[in-house]
Amino acid sequence: MNTDTTARISYPYHVSNMHRETVEMTFPDFPEVCAISYSGEVALALLAPKLFQIIQIRMDLGLVVPLPSAGNDRLDLPPDLARKLFHYWQFRGEVSPGGGTVW
Repeated sequence: MNTDTTARISYPYHVSNMHRETVEMTFPDFPEVCAISYSGEVALALLAPKLFQIIQIRMDLGLVVPLPSAGNDRLDLPPDLARKLFHYWQFRGEVSPGGGTVW
C-alpha cells in the first residue's frame, strides 16, 4: 500500500457584485461561510481562516466535511489541514486509501 498521503485540497468560492461597490463571497460547499466586503481580496482574507476553522470543528465533532465541488475560483487548504482532512475522509470511508490526491 502506498503510504504517501500528500494531498492538495481546495474548495471553490464565489464572488458576487452587490450594490455600492461591495461584494459578497460564499463557499458553495459551506453555506454558513459568507462575507460582504469592498473587495474580493479582503473578503477572501477574512473568510479563509473561518473556513479552515469550520473544517477543523466539523472533524473534531465527527461531522461530515464535504468533498470539494467543482468551481474555477478555489482556495487551497493549508498542507497540514489538507493532510488531516484526507485522513479523516479515509477513516470515514469517503475516499480510498492511496497516494496523493488533488481536489
